[in-house]
Amino acid sequence: MMAYRYRGTLRDVSEPATTRTPSTPGPKPKTPVFNPDKCGTYYGYKQHERFGTEKCQPCKDANAAVSRDYEARLKIGGVRRHGRGFRPDACGTRAGYCRHQRHNVPACAPCAEASRLYTAEYRAKAAA
Repeated sequence: MMAYRYRGTLRDVSEPATTRTPSTPGPKPKTPVFNPDKCGTYYGYKQHERFGTEKCQPCKDANAAVSRDYEARLKIGGVRRHGRGFRPDACGTRAGYCRHQRHNVPACAPCAEASRLYTAEYRAKAAA
């Protein structure tokens, strides 16, 4: 009989490799089925995608409505916002000027002046 050492214990080769008993399988999960009652909703549209079926017009309309609502929530004053939206608390700084550009808002005079001074200083350093 052959033996080997495993983590400090001597084991026989004839021992079972594991003492764990296999778990008994439970009930099989249900196979998802296409539910036509959901047609005309965003869930119905996603269901068409999941099952690879052609999307019906009510589902397309529901998806378009959800997309329009989402886009409307992202916009403030007709301008698409990023993150938490444009906040003028950093106005008068280079970061404020960059924030104006990022949110597609015209730069105010203090931010434009701060950016002009920053650029002039940067170019002077680069030339030296």
